[in-house]
Amino acid sequence: MSNLTSIPAIASGRTFLFVTVLAVVAAVSGSTLFAAESSAAMRFSFATDAGKSTIKFKSSAPLEDIEGSADAITGYMNFQPANVAASAGKVETAVAEMRTGISKRDKHMISDDWLDAEAHPNIVYELKKLHSVEVKEQNGDRTVYKAVAVGSFTLHGVTKELSSPVTLTHIPESDKTRERAPGDFILVKTAFSIALADFNISGVRGMVGSKVGESIELDVSLIGSATQQ
Repeated sequence: MSNLTSIPAIASGRTFLFVTVLAVVAAVSGSTLFAAESSAAMRFSFATDAGKSTIKFKSSAPLEDIEGSADAITGYMNFQPANVAASAGKVETAVAEMRTGISKRDKHMISDDWLDAEAHPNIVYELKKLHSVEVKEQNGDRTVYKAVAVGSFTLHGVTKELSSPVTLTHIPESDKTRERAPGDFILVKTAFSIALADFNISGVRGMVGSKVGESIELDVSLIGSATQQ
């Protein structure tokens, strides 16, 4: 009789153990799922009509300084907070939409003597990876990273490898950001220079080095919005 009465107790103990194991597994699975969601890769889209993205350029030469902007920007960036170094993306701007403030000069700039917009309509930058990533600032509203961007720059039909310092500011979605657009935001800032000769741009004879600088300085500011993939 004592053996029979002990069976419910044993079963109850096993049931309790089974339920406890299930609870632990569920808790671990839940925390793992939460971690996966919180570190999931996000795809940020860049477009001038969705933000204030712009690429400014400057040419300094003895006879003239030229400043302008490229505002027709499209592209994306895949960004994962848990693995920032693996970020990748692509940004394009239309040569025909570049402006310097003087329409006649703009026509010359995109002609076949210079950037040749008809044959090479877009300037393209492809981000392959980031290295030397550092967190420079972090609070509830944003995280700011400093890094070196490694990628390729294509202009006038020529592609060159390019490394440049970059600042990334990741802004998680909040009530405030949703007033502008759903999803997280990312701000990307970088600056670098390119040599016209590296991209087979010689221009009108005698102009490069006198009225047009041999090197062009670029200042890039991008803003993108995203939802988790």
